[in-house]
Amino acid sequence: MNVTTIIIGIASMGFIIMGFIMLKSKKLKEILIISSMYKDTEKYICFNGKFNISVGIIGLVLMILDYLLDQKSNYIVIIFILFMLMATVAQRVAGKKYKV
Repeated sequence: MNVTTIIIGIASMGFIIMGFIMLKSKKLKEILIISSMYKDTEKYICFNGKFNISVGIIGLVLMILDYLLDQKSNYIVIIFILFMLMATVAQRVAGKKYKV
């Protein structure tokens, strides 16, 4: 198992954990409601949590591909990095509709 496989796996698990924390944390929900930064805090939390879980699952698929296709590891790492960058931009753009 390559170091890249482990790093992709850890990053992906981090996204999945962040997504579940977003969906389940009452304290975070209270903080976001008090901050009044979002029009509909419930929908924002739901969107953000599900988005992070989705990104994590896709990352796990890329991790499995990285493990199985050892010769193509460099390409998979580049795809993973580009995917993370695109996901960050997409999340920011989509999240703007919830901002006040």
